[in-house]
Amino acid sequence: MKMKRLFVVFSTVLVLVMVMLYSSIPRVSAQSLHASPASIEIGPDHRIKVSFSGASGAVDDAIGLYNSSTQKRITYQWLKGQKSGSIEFGAPQEPGTYEFQMWIQNWKSKAATSNKVVIKWGEVLLSQPLTIHTIAPSKKVQVTFKNAPGYRDDAIDLYDVQSGKKITYQHILGKKNGTLQFTIPETPGSYEFQLWGNNWRKHLATSTTFEVKWGSVGLQVRIGDADAQGKRKIRIEFTGAPGYRDDTIGLFKTGTTTKLKYQFLNGMKDGSIEIGGIDENESIEVQLWGNNWKQLLAKTQAFLPKNGPPPPVDKEPSKQVEGQVVIVLTIGIKNAYVNNQLVVLDVPPFINSGRTFVPFRFTGESLGADVGFTKNASGRVDTVTYELDAIFITLYIGKREATVNGKTVYLDVAPQIVQGRTVIPLRFVTEALGCKVDWDGVKMQVTIEYPA
Repeated sequence: MKMKRLFVVFSTVLVLVMVMLYSSIPRVSAQSLHASPASIEIGPDHRIKVSFSGASGAVDDAIGLYNSSTQKRITYQWLKGQKSGSIEFGAPQEPGTYEFQMWIQNWKSKAATSNKVVIKWGEVLLSQPLTIHTIAPSKKVQVTFKNAPGYRDDAIDLYDVQSGKKITYQHILGKKNGTLQFTIPETPGSYEFQLWGNNWRKHLATSTTFEVKWGSVGLQVRIGDADAQGKRKIRIEFTGAPGYRDDTIGLFKTGTTTKLKYQFLNGMKDGSIEIGGIDENESIEVQLWGNNWKQLLAKTQAFLPKNGPPPPVDKEPSKQVEGQVVIVLTIGIKNAYVNNQLVVLDVPPFINSGRTFVPFRFTGESLGADVGFTKNASGRVDTVTYELDAIFITLYIGKREATVNGKTVYLDVAPQIVQGRTVIPLRFVTEALGCKVDWDGVKMQVTIEYPA
């Protein structure tokens, strides 16, 4: 019984001693480390706040900023005896995942690690409103940017897409959102804008591609009466010139670079000029050049002034199709044009019974067909044939039947002999060969395109 009392007394004393000892030990706060924001976009003067507790209180406790992947320390700050509080770090300017680590007593042991902080370039938007720009003096294109990093040397560059060459650039000067204007290049091609951050350190955005090209140009020629020396005055009406002071309209000797006469347009985009003293028997063509002979924008078909003017030009140079044959014929006129080259016909096209007739050999050879014929016993032409790309056509003079690859078909009108030349119904033959045929009733003009 005495031993039991003694044990109780001893246990009570031991508990009291332990309580006294525990109360005399300095309290240490729980160790924690937290960084905010947890995600931050790269930019000048961006800061990260780090809250900490549970440091030892030594002057050489420290918090370091580390790359989470490599565990390389980027920078650090001493806590100078603080056990808890907050400090700020400049955000890294390299994308990646980072963390903060608290170390006590001059890097003896790591006390805490913070949450991860993701550093990244922001999502930048770059746009310009049009997909096609036509060349003109000092013409501007506008480009809009949003959410640039904000460095003074962030820049927007204008690039030639095909060559990858930088044409020019402008610094954004610290703006995050805004609009810049660039002068449109004077060389046709595909272009785009690119936004680069922090002195071309990072490519952040690319605009949609846009085309730069010379615009659509129109030419129409009117010819005056001949004077006593056989000279004529030509009036040229033009539309769509670029607007440079030294845009030029010239008269050229057909098939050469020889300028017979020319006039500068002095910045006019639409208007007319007159050029006199033109030999009515000289084969010429009218050409419109942009920006001091830099670019041929349009030219008429070759023509002889005494035979009348060429068909009007209303075209966009970029729409010309390589390898295509284009034939232009005018009812009652011997001047025909094959890919803008003058051909003088023996017999002009004409209309009979509501159908257009054209010279047989000229049409076939211009399209690239092999042409043939047979004669009857009296020596007159009996049949004519075309062969082009596996299509074989036979027509019978004076008969309204024909064969296409051996199959008989019937025509509205029969081929004829006129002035010793074979003429054939235009639409049937050209469409059977796979051509596109257009009729302009105002100009009385037929245009044949092959392939369609």
